[in-house]
Amino acid sequence: MNNFNNGRDINVNGDFIINDNSHNINKPLNQCTNEELLNERDHRNNLLDNEIKAKKKKYKKTSIFISIFGVLFVSYAFKNAQPEFFAFFISVAGLGIPILIYFENTKRQTEFEKRQILVLNEITYLLKEREF
Repeated sequence: MNNFNNGRDINVNGDFIINDNSHNINKPLNQCTNEELLNERDHRNNLLDNEIKAKKKKYKKTSIFISIFGVLFVSYAFKNAQPEFFAFFISVAGLGIPILIYFENTKRQTEFEKRQILVLNEITYLLKEREF
């Protein structure tokens, strides 16, 4: 509550419960109707998609930055006429490692993703059991 001011004349001894008449009712998935399960599945899929997009965007920026640094380093090595094996090794490392890091980090699931996938699997199983 934003506008709740205690003027030092309210003493609360024990539980203090504020009912804001919200209609957010949590109920177990096995008590939901098929329509509610479908809505929950769509909601969870949207949450999962948004999480994956945000993760890819984050790692893409990092990988692009590291790749630019690698290109600059390779161009410096070629400019100063370093041995070709050294330049090849640096170019592979400077350009390949950020790409590998990007794919490895986007492939790894976060705890949030794991939790959403578990709920989506549970919804799928419930719908299959109900032959929907």
